[in-house]
Amino acid sequence: MQGQGGKVTFVTCLGEDRYADELVENFRNDGIDTSLVFREEGIATGSALIMLDNQGNNYLSVAPGSNYRMSTLHINKALDALKAAEIIILQMEIPLETNAYIFQLAAQYKKKILLI
Repeated sequence: MQGQGGKVTFVTCLGEDRYADELVENFRNDGIDTSLVFREEGIATGSALIMLDNQGNNYLSVAPGSNYRMSTLHINKALDALKAAEIIILQMEIPLETNAYIFQLAAQYKKKILLI
């Protein structure tokens, strides 16, 4: 979306590790607003290993890490960005309660959600 002229704000929880540093740097280099990237001490940035077999089936191994620290408190801090958004993209790698809260807010503010 950023490359299509839209403004992208990334709201997430990352660890205090070099992977998070690289991610934030890459997002910034791509023009993505990282002001709502929350850094969590004492936990690694979430990661996933995606494997494909010869038939093209994929298998995932996930270490959620900081993703599971994403809470309604973080979402409340991002409320202005949510209100300004045209579309909210969600993944199931954060706690279900947090996603449910975002769905409630999206309905309240009449925002579209893309769940991937």
